[in-house]
Amino acid sequence: KPISRSIVLARVRSQLALKATHDALRAQIELSEQSNLRVQNLLYNIFPIEIADELSSSGQVLPVRHESASILFTDFSGFTHIAATMPASYMVSELNEIFAAFDDI
Repeated sequence: KPISRSIVLARVRSQLALKATHDALRAQIELSEQSNLRVQNLLYNIFPIEIADELSSSGQVLPVRHESASILFTDFSGFTHIAATMPASYMVSELNEIFAAFDDI
């Protein structure tokens, strides 16, 4: 028995709609993966490796007791003006050097 033209068209349209949905889902998955990679990179740039690992694996960080700690409050005079006049990559490099020096103290 031959298949009617309307059934064939309905099946083709259905398959095209399914493919469009599949392609849209693939695109969303790709965006999500890219976003997750950016979040991971940010975590590992901001936090120590142990903290970033714990955040990545469990979504939280359990508190740790430290017998002694030092806290430094600082204000860089004119920072906003200086930061506005130089490239961000240079500013980040400078801040890394400063905070590395603080860590050595």
